[in-house]
Amino acid sequence: MAKLKFIRNGKLPFRKLKISINNDSFFLKGDESKVIDLPQGDYIFIMKMDWWKSTNQITIDSKGSTINIKHYLPDLFYITGIVGSAILTALTFLSLIGLVYISTWVLLFILPQIYFYFIKYDTYFTFDTTSVNRNK
Repeated sequence: MAKLKFIRNGKLPFRKLKISINNDSFFLKGDESKVIDLPQGDYIFIMKMDWWKSTNQITIDSKGSTINIKHYLPDLFYITGIVGSAILTALTFLSLIGLVYISTWVLLFILPQIYFYFIKYDTYFTFDTTSVNRNK
């Protein structure tokens, strides 16, 4: 049996990430890690959160392994988008700036998410492996 450690990097989005390994599944929250025991062999990993889903096949050897799961859009993207939206909303409410500025900001914040929702939904999650043979 090999110990396989999953690490989810990043807190945002706040939703749980469901990881399925063949027929078993578990959830990871932001910045959480989980260790599971698996025998050597080929496994299909499915990572899913809402509409984002990535599937990868890897071969696990007898050594301990670590899988770092990353999101394509980093935490800084979400923090910047939310803070910028709040500031621009307040300035628009006070009539200091026009509505076109907040509309442009919201579009710039939403468009990358729409891109990953409709076009590249299978590449939103990436993972780096240590001591694991990765097959694509």
